[in-house]
Amino acid sequence: SNTWRYILYDNDASFGFFGASYWENFIEFARNPAYPSSHSQVFDRVLDNETFRHRFVNRYADLINTTFQTSTFNGVISDMMEEIESSMPYHVDRWNSPGSITDWLNAINNLTSHNANRIGSARSHINTSFGLQGQIDVTLDVFPPLAGAIQISTITPGPLPWDGIYFKGCPIDFKAIASEGWMFQQWDANDHTSLGELSASLSNQQVDLQQDDLFRARFEPCPTDGVAVISTTGSVLTVETTGIPFVDSVAWYSNEVYLGQGDFFDVPFDGFYNAVVLFDGCSVVTESIWQGTTSIDDTPNTSVIHCSPNPTSNWVQITSSYPDLIVFNALGQAVYNAPLEWPAPQTGAFPQQNGPAEPIRCTLGHIRIYWLLVTNNRF
Repeated sequence: SNTWRYILYDNDASFGFFGASYWENFIEFARNPAYPSSHSQVFDRVLDNETFRHRFVNRYADLINTTFQTSTFNGVISDMMEEIESSMPYHVDRWNSPGSITDWLNAINNLTSHNANRIGSARSHINTSFGLQGQIDVTLDVFPPLAGAIQISTITPGPLPWDGIYFKGCPIDFKAIASEGWMFQQWDANDHTSLGELSASLSNQQVDLQQDDLFRARFEPCPTDGVAVISTTGSVLTVETTGIPFVDSVAWYSNEVYLGQGDFFDVPFDGFYNAVVLFDGCSVVTESIWQGTTSIDDTPNTSVIHCSPNPTSNWVQITSSYPDLIVFNALGQAVYNAPLEWPAPQTGAFPQQNGPAEPIRCTLGHIRIYWLLVTNNRF
């Protein structure tokens, strides 16, 4: 967040509008212009860094494989044309630029034609400017279909199978991403596994492309016998698992409110806690446990009541056969803790018609009651 970043503006000359050929190498022009500036010098120097250079090349390839493909590019142009087409006669009449609707349509045709021709030359410029070893055709696929996706470099393309072009001599990141209910099993054997450039068992890795190849990720259903249990050591919670092959992360919740992620969690306040163990597209939820300085016994003296705001009123009437009431919000914090101002009946079924002297407001503007305890014993 503290890094200076460039912004792109004033693009009138792009796509050959001022007559530039699609064969012009603007990578070289940006690095070594006729009139160098601090900006061209910075760009030229950072490209000497191997990590930055590889990221630049692969990101450029990502954009050529997606945004600048004619099917995508021309579709965006068509949508933009439809947005302004009805206004163009008024624009031409007032400003005479373009001189006619025909001129406008010709300019759009030149734009799409320039982009289509630029794809091949841009790839050629990448290869020559950075001393790479040629283009590599990459095909991505998964099995079973829709069981996952593959991220290559900065994009997660689809639908699959998908074809793109990258470069030999510029390592690139592959990541198999499981859909919900699935987990990564392996990469199918291909030329890169044979060459030792691709590990079949790693879902996320960098590959030094050597030749055209198919990269197919294979997925399997989530295990059905996975179990996760919360273990406590003082105020620190951890999770023990069985039947779960690995753990990507553990998400912690209190009363269904997300608190954070981590291998352990230090309890900040009294409340009910549970965890969700995440691995690939799979998840296992623990049972909720009470954790805090107080304790709650599962006895007839304790009642748990779920409460939602009444859509016809800002007030909710709480009644009970027991004299003490504690109201907790969604974070497990006690927001109301007092004896009920009524004589508690000795017998009778819950609920009673009696109520506290002042009803509890149940509204978004004040306290949303998440759960409450009505109990015989103060705790």
